[in-house]
Amino acid sequence: MWKERHLRFSFEEIDMPAAGEQMGLFGVGVHEQFNDWLYGGLSAYGAATGQRGGFFTGGFTVGAKKYLGGSNWLIDTGMYAGAGGGGAAPQGGGLMLRPHIGLMYDFGRFSLGINYAKVKFPNGDIDSDGFSVMFEIPFSSLSRNWDDPPTRADEYFGIGLANVSKHRSHISMRSRAYKPSGGSKKTSGQNLNDTIGLVGVEYAYFLDDNWFINFETAGAVKGGVDGYAELLGGVGYRLPLTSDDRWALLPGLSLGGAGGGGVDAGG
Repeated sequence: MWKERHLRFSFEEIDMPAAGEQMGLFGVGVHEQFNDWLYGGLSAYGAATGQRGGFFTGGFTVGAKKYLGGSNWLIDTGMYAGAGGGGAAPQGGGLMLRPHIGLMYDFGRFSLGINYAKVKFPNGDIDSDGFSVMFEIPFSSLSRNWDDPPTRADEYFGIGLANVSKHRSHISMRSRAYKPSGGSKKTSGQNLNDTIGLVGVEYAYFLDDNWFINFETAGAVKGGVDGYAELLGGVGYRLPLTSDDRWALLPGLSLGGAGGGGVDAGG
């Protein structure tokens, strides 16, 4: 069957314990719609502004959203529980709780919303509340109970396999290398000279035949910066190079957070 899911991005600024310090926290989540009001799934948050580059948490979100009358407005409430830290932040043991409540407007192909959220590390010193903005894109993907009897492809996907392309998406392994420029530094003040090698994974969802949105995460495997990681989201375009569409260029632009491993990433 086709399972309804959504991809959610958010951003908020939270107050840190040090007077006058704020951290811009961005989030990305992939959530499944269990019924017409209950959803849940995986979420991750990371620093994007401030001075805590390399701060990341990952965990689970469960929530409820319901249309208000016959309008396109929805009320959205939920709870995130996860763990993480980094960026020399005062996260204590790392447990992070984030309840939220707010409003969304459904434009059809995407939704926008604003939430009131509280970010608290029960074992640390971070305890902040405020408003976050949210962007959400619905999608669906196939799910099957593998205990069911075997099914022919045309029965499962439809005559002519038409449903295979109902929603295009892909998951890719990624490898990249960063060559530091002359001004790159470590948090210790030393020059960052060695090439940084990373491996990671990317998920992309196509909005039409060519345009897609994606999110990706990667970590360092060489370069002497163990612990460096990235969590990014963005948009791209698939440009076919051959008539059979087997080769293509995929230029894109990604934004997000990165840091750790002694790399002076700032926010």
